[in-house]
Amino acid sequence: MPAGASYFELSDGRVLAATDGADAIKPGADGRSLEATWRRFALVGGKTGNLIEPGFTVSITWRIDGTTLTRTETLSATEDVSIRRVSFLLSSTATSFTNPASAIRLSGPDGVLEATTSGNLQMRSAIRRVGDEPLGRGPRVPIPTHVSYEVNAVQLRAGQPQDWVLSLTASAPIKGTGR
Repeated sequence: MPAGASYFELSDGRVLAATDGADAIKPGADGRSLEATWRRFALVGGKTGNLIEPGFTVSITWRIDGTTLTRTETLSATEDVSIRRVSFLLSSTATSFTNPASAIRLSGPDGVLEATTSGNLQMRSAIRRVGDEPLGRGPRVPIPTHVSYEVNAVQLRAGQPQDWVLSLTASAPIKGTGR
């Protein structure tokens, strides 16, 4: 399952993905940000290159500030649109995790990644240990921990964008502890 891309399940059961090239990409003037916008989406299981225009737009801005990468996803529509489910997967090589109310903390030999969310789309998170199965196999190392984010029954109203923010803060391991 591709990680780092948003998926949109429509009321008719089709699932669209914000992949296969954005319709617009704008680098930030500060050299530390990038915005990509999709109005056409790939249909999961559909023919490659056949893009769907579902009536809504997704703009994602990535910004680097110190050791934090912030990803802001904004959904907007020119007419009312219903989306059954919005989902996103963050995969990790972490070997342990904690999930307090404020942030998910993923720890491994390479360091710690803290993930926090905010915004008016109230994404729920769940952590799954996939172990040594196809979803947990990476090209070089295992990717045993998957954090999924999702929200159901999104009602986009014309001219009323909704967003969610995922902030990822990395830190190096503390010498001698593996954490």
